[in-house]
Amino acid sequence: MRATAFSKAERLLMKSARLSVVPRCTGPSSSNDTNDNSTGQSKAPFGYTRKDVLLIGGGVTVLGIVLKYGLEFLGVDPLQAGNVVQLVLVLGLTVGWISTYMFGVSNKEMTYDICSTVA
Repeated sequence: MRATAFSKAERLLMKSARLSVVPRCTGPSSSNDTNDNSTGQSKAPFGYTRKDVLLIGGGVTVLGIVLKYGLEFLGVDPLQAGNVVQLVLVLGLTVGWISTYMFGVSNKEMTYDICSTVA
């Protein structure tokens, strides 16, 4: 049997690669990572793909424009309409986003275990 000789650069690369290995969790996980699709890919829920994020962002932008021009059509000063729309959207999105976390915690669907969140 022939021993494999590595160059100094290769040994250094292997040594640094050993230091950067991310440990995998070995226990049972509560995440639903099963791939039932024959192609090996599972369908992501809405909001988890690039297309969904772009659709959500576009929808919020269109909502803001419609609200602003709707208020202007009703006779509100354009500067006031912009301020109202900004306040409503920022507060609404912030409260909505925080409420999803509160809902997840109250239903015990929120996890703080790093092993169940690492794919």
